[in-house]
Amino acid sequence: MLKENLSKKSDQELVILSLENKDYFVYLIEKYEAKLFKYILRISNFSANQAEDILQEVFLKVYENLNDYDLNLKFSSWIYRITHNQVISAFRKIKARPQ
Repeated sequence: MLKENLSKKSDQELVILSLENKDYFVYLIEKYEAKLFKYILRISNFSANQAEDILQEVFLKVYENLNDYDLNLKFSSWIYRITHNQVISAFRKIKARPQ
């Protein structure tokens, strides 16, 4: 399938395609990568490197839990909630580590 066709697909359609063929997941990553990176930087005081690490963890969690995503809900809300939770987890890890 051509990338032009995929850019017109809804998030839900991309999720369905990703569940059928993992190669389509890259299109969800491309769609949200920059937005989520900026979001992580905005809600935290993490460096760009730390934000990239969190972003990788976010996409790993999203991929692992894609089967649990409810297609009746907005995908963007779901992925932003996962991102928010990963930032909180990162804060907790730092806080738990003695200086």
